[in-house]
Amino acid sequence: MAIAGLGEVTGALKEGVVKHTAELFTTFMNAIDDSADEVKSNAVYGLGLLLEGTPQDLSGQYNAVLNKLQQFFSEGAQQNAKDNAVGCVSRMILRHPQAIPLDMVPTSLGSC
Repeated sequence: MAIAGLGEVTGALKEGVVKHTAELFTTFMNAIDDSADEVKSNAVYGLGLLLEGTPQDLSGQYNAVLNKLQQFFSEGAQQNAKDNAVGCVSRMILRHPQAIPLDMVPTSLGSC
């Protein structure tokens, strides 16, 4: 519930989240490795909102984020987490399209 709450607060604060960007980024990235599927899904959702909303440029972290998200595009991934991963990638593209290897995205998302 804490990760879900942080995600909702992150989305509501939008640019006001800048002061806490580093801590939230670390929290969401760590929570993606949690053993509970719901925590993972909520972390991906919150991470997407953070990457879209913060005025801080986190595009240098996109490769690390994409590596973490890769697990959600496998056949056995929980659908909700997969949907949140697609949303996260979409928010990343909207924020910094030049930082995403767009030629690889359709292939990765094609299995969704």
